Amino acid sequence: MDAANSPCEIPAFLPYAEPLARYWPQRESGSWIADYNATYANDRGNRPLLRADEGAYKALAYEQKIFVTHEVPTRANNVHDLMNALVWEKFPGAKRALNRRHVAEGASQSGNQRSRVRDGLTLFDEVGIVIFGAAGLLPTLHAEHAWTEMLHAARYEWLHNLTVIVFGHGLLESIAVRPHLGLTGKVLWVDENVPSAQFDAVIADKIVQANETFIDQLRPLPVFGIPGWCVENAASSFYKNVSVFRPLSKIAK
Repeated sequence: MDAANSPCEIPAFLPYAEPLARYWPQRESGSWIADYNATYANDRGNRPLLRADEGAYKALAYEQKIFVTHEVPTRANNVHDLMNALVWEKFPGAKRALNRRHVAEGASQSGNQRSRVRDGLTLFDEVGIVIFGAAGLLPTLHAEHAWTEMLHAARYEWLHNLTVIVFGHGLLESIAVRPHLGLTGKVLWVDENVPSAQFDAVIADKIVQANETFIDQLRPLPVFGIPGWCVENAASSFYKNVSVFRPLSKIAK
């Protein structure tokens, strides 16, 4: 499960394979930032450019900086920021929608200065997974933590009828450099068949519509339980590891 030398081979990176193949060898030199900016120099109306910046920003100040300057502060030798750039490249509409919602929501009186809406959007931005396709009973099984039925018994559906997009750049970083069995994302189900060309617009619309209940829609999913993402999960016994595939707690019920 060591992805550090070849993350392009991990299914999570399939949507990002082409730019990742270019940027990954440059991750230590930081030259990937110039590569990205050269590619999108004439596309600033769609994607912001990256600005090499080692500063430490509070979350809202970071979003405001992007909103005002149309540049993303980016640490050159930083895999987390590289993954963020990949998501900006692939899903610019959704990332713009996130940025606008954060700025529009502003600071709140909560302990972390984020509203419940911003908490949900932040979680989605960091570890979000979007699953597209006519899912039938799978979202219900997911809500019940019926892992074997959801992931193993429905293996054909996952391999042939669903599309899994890792949207969260923090989760992408962990898959690339710290892969482990318990690595978990938060899933947003889009229970419909959507052409791939419309993925960005659909995700953006979900973000625009997000309210206080958005965070409750995000269900935990151990990513290496996704059929095809780990050789070992072809066996039903894989899903019996309750330290990873946890039963639904009585409180959650």
